[in-house]
Amino acid sequence: ESIKSDFSFLSDSLVQEHFVDLNSYLLSGGHIEKSDFYPYQLLLEYWDELYNYYESLYQIKLSKGTNGDYYYLDFFEFGSGKLSNAKRHKELTDKQLVIGLVLLRLYLDKEFDNDKTITWADLMHEFFEGEDSKLYKKAFFSEVREHYSDPEIEKFRMWFDKILNSFEKMGWIDKINKIQGEGIQFTIRESIQRLALIYEKEIENFDEFIDRYHNYSQSK
Repeated sequence: ESIKSDFSFLSDSLVQEHFVDLNSYLLSGGHIEKSDFYPYQLLLEYWDELYNYYESLYQIKLSKGTNGDYYYLDFFEFGSGKLSNAKRHKELTDKQLVIGLVLLRLYLDKEFDNDKTITWADLMHEFFEGEDSKLYKKAFFSEVREHYSDPEIEKFRMWFDKILNSFEKMGWIDKINKIQGEGIQFTIRESIQRLALIYEKEIENFDEFIDRYHNYSQSK
């Protein structure tokens, strides 16, 4: 069967209407969930065709989350496909990975809650009063101490917010429009669970991972 006939699904009206958005989002590293209604429906209805499309053109794998509740592009075991070009694919930076694992832990704490909204007040409590506050301080600040100045907190907030913006583009969170006085608010999406598959070792040895990150960041 020819490549042309394999891709004949692209002429279907539903595909023509939503494929461009779906394709650009997946290729940029995004994750698609049920809340992304039309792209999600497209993946449900044209799973075989889309799987073949990405395998044939990009040598990358269209993948599902553990429970089939989100979709993303991944590499086959035998190679990194055409997205290996640095302009097309970027791995998480060290800072992104630290924040990502923190958000994964927060997500798992709220796994059975209907509302997975996280506020800046929640984060401040977790980072400065939670059981792992010493680890978080070690990761986010140059030294561990009881109190930090307002400028230090504001610098951290701006840094954290910048990483949240990158995570929103990946489809791992949804930022909520700010209400006056509320500051940062966002919901963590189910697709954040992908980090549990990729970074199992770091999660199981979280304190050691933070120590290594702290030592590395201090040496730069």
